[in-house]
Amino acid sequence: MTLKTKQLQKLDNRQFAQDIKQFITSNHEFYETKVPELKTLAKRLHKENTLKQFYRVFNKLWNSGYEKEKTLAIHTLHLYKKDFNTQTYKFLKLKLKKLKDPDKIKNINRILIQITKKHPELKKD
Repeated sequence: MTLKTKQLQKLDNRQFAQDIKQFITSNHEFYETKVPELKTLAKRLHKENTLKQFYRVFNKLWNSGYEKEKTLAIHTLHLYKKDFNTQTYKFLKLKLKKLKDPDKIKNINRILIQITKKHPELKKD
């Protein structure tokens, strides 16, 4: 291996380390940054559906078996934060029990916290 090849490999590793540092905190953030289509799809779903209609879409995405579709469902649900109600709380609580991915749990918990701020009576639950 020549000196130039070794230098290029070192540079490549350094560049990789710098690029990846910003994504280490959370997979969800990684998806947002790496796949901009996710944000576009989420905005489109939000525009086309009311919160009540989105529950059915959420279930389809959630039950698809694909992690990116679950991520899309959660990300889109965040866009409905002004419309959150006790029905949303009950809907998500059932999903949270079956979830094993810590990033998705964290993001759903954020939604649940927003709901409990609007409806303090749910804090007991």
